[in-house]
Amino acid sequence: MNVRELYTELNRQIPPSLSCEWDNDGLMLLPNGEREVHRALITLDVTPAAARRAVETGCEVIVSHHPLIFKPVRNVIDPLYISLIKADTAVMSFHTRLDAVDFGVNAALAARLGLIETQPLTDEMGAVGTPHTELSATDYALYVKHSLGADTVTLIPSDRPVRRVAVLGGAGKDFISAALAAGADVLVTGEAGHHARIDADVLGLTVIEAGHYETEFPVCRVLRDLVVGAGERSGADIQAEIFDSRMARSF
Repeated sequence: MNVRELYTELNRQIPPSLSCEWDNDGLMLLPNGEREVHRALITLDVTPAAARRAVETGCEVIVSHHPLIFKPVRNVIDPLYISLIKADTAVMSFHTRLDAVDFGVNAALAARLGLIETQPLTDEMGAVGTPHTELSATDYALYVKHSLGADTVTLIPSDRPVRRVAVLGGAGKDFISAALAAGADVLVTGEAGHHARIDADVLGLTVIEAGHYETEFPVCRVLRDLVVGAGERSGADIQAEIFDSRMARSF
């Protein structure tokens, strides 16, 4: 299976029609589309450290969630791009379409938190489900912190015990009303922001902000399984490594 064939197969499972209009994902870098894929690096972000790891380990392709190129590029002088081009390493990114598919970012987050009886929070984004055990808002925040390996979490508490949980990986400030409409007692998201925190407090919804990276990183396992599965169906043995591209740490 070559790079272009891998992208075609992943495109079939994560269709570009689900991407938001403002998004820029898909094939980011394609030095050689005919190159056979034996090793792939799976990462949330294509950071310099991720690029170095891919080149050092001989990966033919990097598969990421966040796009390598989001804003228009005026020139190609960035050492990151140049190092990947020299190594013939392709990059493909699956952004908002991976948020929207039913096995994507939010399903992975719900699974990591052990939610059961899950269903979509909205038509395409988020998920809502039931925790295994009823907990207080504070205890559930600690559970989320531990489950996601977050350094810290921010809790906007309410008096509600946690019996139903809405999740939205990444930025969830626009989903306060949807969480309430779905009967959720808490919204777990990466970041909500000051004004959404106030709205949640007024409306009596607990919000747990566990970090943009931490709430989306679980989907890397999904991407790994998709890449390995695509190879198996074509008779190729693709070794896929998940790379932790987290840069910021909280203290």
